[in-house]
Amino acid sequence: TCRNVGLILRCVTHFAGHDEEVSTLSLQHDGKVLASASGANGLRGSQICIWDVHSLSCKKVLSYHEAQIVCLSYSRDDKFLISVGDYSACSLAVWDTHDYCIVATAKPPCPIHSVTWDPFSANEFISVGSDSSILFWLVDETNDKVTLNLYEGEVPQEIKHGAMEDQCVEFTAISYAGQGVVYVASTTGIISAWSTEESRCVMHWLADDSEIDTLNCDVKHVMSGSCAGYLKLWSVPSPSDTLHLSHTARRQSITLENDIALDGAITSSTFDEDLAVGVVSTVCGTIWFVNWAAKSKVRLTSGHSQQVNAVAFPGVPFDLFASCCDDGGLRLWSSSQLEQRVQFLKPHQPCKCIAFPPFSADQMAKSGDAKDQPLRPCAAGYSDGSIRIFDLSSTKMRFKLQPHAQSVQAMAFSLDGSVLISGGDDGLVAITSPSTGITVKVMSDHKHVPITCISVANITQSCVWLAASADQRVSIWSADWMSEDGLSLVDWLTFPSPPFTPNGSNRQRKDKAFYKSLPPTLALFSPTDSDLIVYTGYGLHKQILFYSLSQQKVFRTVSLTHWVTCMDISPQSHLVAIGCRERLVKLVDFTIGSFQDFTAHCDCVMALKFSPNGSSLMSVGYNDVVVWNVKF
Repeated sequence: TCRNVGLILRCVTHFAGHDEEVSTLSLQHDGKVLASASGANGLRGSQICIWDVHSLSCKKVLSYHEAQIVCLSYSRDDKFLISVGDYSACSLAVWDTHDYCIVATAKPPCPIHSVTWDPFSANEFISVGSDSSILFWLVDETNDKVTLNLYEGEVPQEIKHGAMEDQCVEFTAISYAGQGVVYVASTTGIISAWSTEESRCVMHWLADDSEIDTLNCDVKHVMSGSCAGYLKLWSVPSPSDTLHLSHTARRQSITLENDIALDGAITSSTFDEDLAVGVVSTVCGTIWFVNWAAKSKVRLTSGHSQQVNAVAFPGVPFDLFASCCDDGGLRLWSSSQLEQRVQFLKPHQPCKCIAFPPFSADQMAKSGDAKDQPLRPCAAGYSDGSIRIFDLSSTKMRFKLQPHAQSVQAMAFSLDGSVLISGGDDGLVAITSPSTGITVKVMSDHKHVPITCISVANITQSCVWLAASADQRVSIWSADWMSEDGLSLVDWLTFPSPPFTPNGSNRQRKDKAFYKSLPPTLALFSPTDSDLIVYTGYGLHKQILFYSLSQQKVFRTVSLTHWVTCMDISPQSHLVAIGCRERLVKLVDFTIGSFQDFTAHCDCVMALKFSPNGSSLMSVGYNDVVVWNVKF
């Protein structure tokens, strides 16, 4: 999906049409047409979609490259569009934008990382890439057939070999300064200036200690963005001085005017003609508005840089939801305003699961104005076995608990919020008081097998909860937290599974790697019927099982077409949402057994969660989160 973000109105427009991840974009200079590229999926090659920006409609879908497309670029007069394939194909195509037919193709000698057209010549462009290659291209229209003429620039040895003799230097970005001068960035942090008429390097300097991935230029400035997250503004000699001054005079004219540190490696940037203001994106999924005059940065939108492991709703306000990520982040979002409200970051410590105290229908009816309600505390489980309790209203951490020696995989609060139940990667289940931070009991019934799911029944008289483990076992417990030993086993379920893995290989020694190769064991209490347990996991058949706690039997099954990776049940209807590795979100009506598939993700669906009122569904595919409106 491509997005058009309105900076003033803070609105987002979606261009939905790609089946795979979008790798690159290019906008025509008149702003009317957008080209976007997505990768191959095994059944077909990469695709280029041509969009009408005004109507948001796809005018044409182009196919030529078998592998990923790394570059798209429109010529200055919008007559041509260049598309470049990645290292596996090393293909380049020139398209005529009148009918979007290919007029010329080439196989570059080295993989290309960046390409840009000469702003003063409609038929010339430059590409840079692997092995310190810089290629000067000419689209020759003098004959009946359009051809591509190529000249390779000679790279100075001090740039080509970097600081170490055996170091492989690659050129990563390119930008025109005007009047025959172009600047090129490299993986070693060196920026070089080149004469386009003579195809030679005229000066270079060390601009950063890390790889530079973006460049923007005007006649007197060069702006670099590095993988270390630094945006730097350099004052450089004018193009005429760059070409005619002595080497010493040119080097003395280069000064660092300003720099700004952002939240991660810079992936792209675009600025106005004077480099005064612009928009910058980072690998953390953040888009920043940068103003050099004020030396300010404003976060426009945020995202996730790594895999999202879980999403959850606090209850009130109703448009808020939380997500946890492998980058160690716990984030609170507004789904209506598309903004990040709160962030807690624990670097290098993946956050694996989150939980809020349950929000019942009675509480929802008594909540009144949801905007005036305080935010509920949030529990987050981490890969080091720790649990942190956060106060979202004050943005402070209440407690840090260590009930587990290994990663926390699942958590749930009791119905009254007085107890937190957590399960670890080692199969231990801990009972903890979130108000005091004391772990009152550790259970080893599922020892040595990772806990995959914990669910609490919607029963006000007593606390009934279950824990599911990766070996297709589910234990159901009844608890009286006021008594000293008020924990009793209600039922123990063991579901059969075949003696081989889903890919057909024989079962090996049961360790964590083995269990991770299986679909997870998932079991949830129905929010509307506390006697009903909905189960799915690896078994003889792909299916959902409905188990009656009072009758102690499976009374209904619904067949599926895919193994399930995540599941949630609507609190207001007979809908079960499931996700699968095939990137599908399925809604199953378990009263009649019907289901419907929905597509929106470019990766395996890892997490699902209904809102407390059942009107929204959140789905997660690696690091993208999709909000669905649910109509009953």
